[in-house]
Amino acid sequence: MDLIAEMILGYADLELSKQIKRLTNFKIIRYRDDYRIFTNNPQTAEQIVKHITEILVDLGLCLNGQKTLFSSNVIESSIKPDKLFWLKSKRSNKSFQEHLFLSHCLSKYFPNSGTLIKALNSFFERIKNIDDTYSNIRVLVSILIDIAYKNPRTYPIASAILSKFLALCNTEEIGYLTNLTMKKFDKIPNTGHLQIWLQRALLKSDTTINFEEKLCKKIDNPNLEVWNCEWLNPNLRNIINNTSFIDAGIIEEMSDTIDSSEVQLFETRNNYTY
Repeated sequence: MDLIAEMILGYADLELSKQIKRLTNFKIIRYRDDYRIFTNNPQTAEQIVKHITEILVDLGLCLNGQKTLFSSNVIESSIKPDKLFWLKSKRSNKSFQEHLFLSHCLSKYFPNSGTLIKALNSFFERIKNIDDTYSNIRVLVSILIDIAYKNPRTYPIASAILSKFLALCNTEEIGYLTNLTMKKFDKIPNTGHLQIWLQRALLKSDTTINFEEKLCKKIDNPNLEVWNCEWLNPNLRNIINNTSFIDAGIIEEMSDTIDSSEVQLFETRNNYTY
């Protein structure tokens, strides 16, 4: 939570300000958990990093050694490496496969990054209203699923893109791609979050898949107990057990393709659109 993070790191800022009173000619900017230190003296930067490290250790935190670096290029270093990679890689007139593959490359160098999410959002905005990809859907799905497999943060937007791909397929192809997708994720544990999104992606096209996640099973079995409520008082337990949170009317009105509003919490600006 940003609130808790700011409580902790705000305190770290106060402690840091006490430690660096004697230093001069520097500027420190912190955005959430990212620090930027600007100075013309490398020794000053090293001292500040040392103080930050010591303060964070006392709080049970530590700097990420792989992301802590020194640079004399102020302009380039002021941009996060994942965003810089994406900006450098932008080209016009990419095919769908090339566009998605570039996102795959981004996921390799900067896994679970915010820029990766933006890149996939941009791809989804590009394809959400098309009637044909003019590409091999199986190849596109393979690239997409490999991104999601290694980047759990992409589950929602990857499921939205998958739902659009499946909407362009016939029933037989949907079953084939769905089975391959499920087999892929069977290899890793704790995929309940993904199963919920996959169920949404397949809710109107393939209802034959049996998901292991209890929240998924709740749709077909309203009486299924999702959480252990035995420790609650009887009145509260009855309310929880007897209150349905599955709205059949909304499910009936849902489209085959996941809508942007379901996966994008904030307004999308097309800074990454091809």
